[in-house]
Amino acid sequence: MVEFDLDGLLVLSRVIDTPIGSLLGVAMSYCNDRGTVANLYELRSESNCRASADSVLRMQISQDSRKSTDRQDPRIAAGETLLDRTQEQLREYFLGDRFEFDIPFALQGTEFQMKVWSSLSQIGYSLTRTYGQLAIEIGHPRSSRAVGGTLAKNRLWIVLPCHRVVGQSGNLVGYAGGVGMKQHLLELEKKHSIG
Repeated sequence: MVEFDLDGLLVLSRVIDTPIGSLLGVAMSYCNDRGTVANLYELRSESNCRASADSVLRMQISQDSRKSTDRQDPRIAAGETLLDRTQEQLREYFLGDRFEFDIPFALQGTEFQMKVWSSLSQIGYSLTRTYGQLAIEIGHPRSSRAVGGTLAKNRLWIVLPCHRVVGQSGNLVGYAGGVGMKQHLLELEKKHSIG
């Protein structure tokens, strides 16, 4: 686990082994007036996620970071609990026992990106949509390329199922983890589909 205590925001990470390789989960935990909150910030292939998370931390959060050493810090417990939950839900997903995730996550993006990600989250298990269909669903029918660009920025692989978005003819295109991984995830879902 890596910890960064950054002006009240604690960032924790964990490598999670899966059948498609190691994923790096990054959780952000902080305290507010309602208590301690933890959100999944990123879940991607370990190498992609480390580079991305490091750059986000450098760009968005204060430079005076210090490692948190207080093991009683409620942010640590909340972040670790969220990463435990993420790891368990991924295990269930790969066993075919979980069809949707209920992990709290934080997204940052433009209004357009948020619409795309929201629509993406509505694609059911083992179903697919085309980039064009997503563009129509969000009210931008001529923006299928922009939809693809937004999906490429999805930091929450599997939880936000961009692997369920395919090309116009049904071809498997445009997955940051590679077409082979996309195919594996779709075949897994087809195998375990209850519908």
